[in-house]
Amino acid sequence: MNKTDMINKFLDTEKHSMRIAIIIGSTRPNRNGEAVGKWVYQLAKSRDDAEFELIDVKDFYLPLLDEPLPPSLGRYSKSHTKKWGEIIASFDAYVFVTPEYNHSVPAALKNAIDFLHRDGITNLPVSSVMEEREQFGQLNTCG
Repeated sequence: MNKTDMINKFLDTEKHSMRIAIIIGSTRPNRNGEAVGKWVYQLAKSRDDAEFELIDVKDFYLPLLDEPLPPSLGRYSKSHTKKWGEIIASFDAYVFVTPEYNHSVPAALKNAIDFLHRDGITNLPVSSVMEEREQFGQLNTCG
């Protein structure tokens, strides 16, 4: 799909309701991201101009990138990659709910994105909600 086709797809709301994935990017025990993701989802689903779905990276049990060929070729051999790719490719835009670990995103989210060079977020709208627990227990979010 070229850029013109993509723009037309997003502008043609009568034929297509935009599907937006809200992706929880942390897999840690006792994470805050699940609560923040559910909060973002509750806010989003009150809108009637798009469809929203809450996706949790943790539910896919993705190992460290284990495909024998580079993701850029799009020739996946592992069932977990195929499943993850099909789910992610079904959306038109993404909101990542992620903590900040060491001034970056969690390894699980980075790994999940690395699996999907062709099917994933290339040339599609992306946003993020960062959540961070401060030293004294204060939860901060920014979008």
